[in-house]
Amino acid sequence: MSYFKSPTVIVVPKGDKSIKSLEDLQGKEIQAISGTAVAMYLEDYNEKHSDNPIKLAYAEADTATFIHNVTAGRYPAYICNESYVEQVEKQLGIDADVVPI
Repeated sequence: MSYFKSPTVIVVPKGDKSIKSLEDLQGKEIQAISGTAVAMYLEDYNEKHSDNPIKLAYAEADTATFIHNVTAGRYPAYICNESYVEQVEKQLGIDADVVPI
């Protein structure tokens, strides 16, 4: 029996080695959609790290837009399901790297 597995990852610009974990996003601003599982996860993370939280810029857009914003240098990272990344890269003709959470 086969199961589909697609973990949550941090999407960063291609070649960016400065972000290796959630801790590297502390003090930085990233986009999130209010009320989603990722946003709630990050809000919980920020409660536990209130001395240096990840700044959340809530927006309503699709994953492709958020990933494009990262590859265009508008934001340092985006957090999403890994299955979206390859799809968006093909759709928009962009390259990004992923960091496991």
